[in-house]
Amino acid sequence: MPTASNIRPCLTKPHIRKITSLFGAVKLTLLLIACITPVQYDSSSKLFLAKGVLSPASAETLASSRPSSPSLVWSTLSHLVDRLAIWDSVYFIAMADRGQIYEQEWAFSKLWSVIIRSLTPSALLNWTESPLNHIYWYAITAIVISNICHYLATLTLYYLTQRMFRGVKAPQLALTTALLYCISPAGMFLVAGYTEAPFALLSFLGLLLRDRQYPILAGVLFAISCGIRGNGLFWGILYLYDLALHLYKYHFKRKIRTVSIILGGSLIGAMFLGIQYYAYRTYCPERQLWCNKPLPLIYSFVQNHYWNLGFLNYWTPNNIPNFAFGLPTFILLCLSLKYFSKHEFSSLYMKLLPLMIIQAITAVSALFLWHFQIITRVATCLPLMYWYVADLMVRRPQSKTPRVIATYFIVWIVVQGILWSAYLPPA
Repeated sequence: MPTASNIRPCLTKPHIRKITSLFGAVKLTLLLIACITPVQYDSSSKLFLAKGVLSPASAETLASSRPSSPSLVWSTLSHLVDRLAIWDSVYFIAMADRGQIYEQEWAFSKLWSVIIRSLTPSALLNWTESPLNHIYWYAITAIVISNICHYLATLTLYYLTQRMFRGVKAPQLALTTALLYCISPAGMFLVAGYTEAPFALLSFLGLLLRDRQYPILAGVLFAISCGIRGNGLFWGILYLYDLALHLYKYHFKRKIRTVSIILGGSLIGAMFLGIQYYAYRTYCPERQLWCNKPLPLIYSFVQNHYWNLGFLNYWTPNNIPNFAFGLPTFILLCLSLKYFSKHEFSSLYMKLLPLMIIQAITAVSALFLWHFQIITRVATCLPLMYWYVADLMVRRPQSKTPRVIATYFIVWIVVQGILWSAYLPPA
């Protein structure tokens, strides 16, 4: 009979087919929702994208010189981009086009826009016969990268789950976790070219490398994730935990390991501080609002000044619907923390503890400091919630609780897709 010690993590073909089939079905459903949603209640993003479309005369010339089917393809493609390149996506695309110019744009990562710009083929940007301007190609690149990263993150989470939960049921637990991740409550945010999917992929790969005792390589990935999203700084908690545990066990006797942990964690801090220093050199000392503070961080200033982030700032009556949008995910985060604190997971507790700390900090920050509804997408990098639901499904297949949660996932991403495509909250 196989035991936890002799079962090696693997990604089987039948499981890959199941994951790929569900992943494709979910993506096609969300893209269809985006296409058929009849009305957008805000046209501001279209004003930005409008300069990316050729004039009517040029479009008419193009249509007369090509078969009718390509014209339908171009029309569908531009319509889909119009539906997806909204909310924060406009910032990402604009910064990919001309860099960060305005101070408020520093609420968003510079690195994600650099990646979009770098991976957009120059041939498409200079394709004069295309009915779409270069701005659309930046948007399409962001959408493609986001969806590829979501798929790779799903497979990485599958493998990570097997490594964390060694045992006979690990393959089934990994499959269930991956299938749940395909229907993540982040939904449209994992389709529309946002940072959540690449951030999750880098995070899961970093967790995998950390578990395999490669702290420096893991630190590189965590540092890149920090360059994509500011909350990537939380991954530094893993290194503080590892360092404290290592020193407690070995008292500086394994110096190479000690240095590796310190170096890996320092990469995360260096990325965050490097971006802040670049902003300081760019704007200071002309900008007096934040440059003269004891800790002149543009990220925290912009989040507070332009986006009203701060302690209880979001606790207003008009934001009650946004709290309702994010509450189910918040509850799942809390329930998963309680679940993995049980005695039956005592053998895993030390491995899961730093993840639990990071998840608790994220949940508390969302409740008291952030725009609460973003917890549905910020939680995509936190595997405990998915492990919680998956473990309930595997251990207690007759229980109604995991089925209710999975139903919520499915219903929510459909509702969210409609709201998103209509340019309505939450976002």
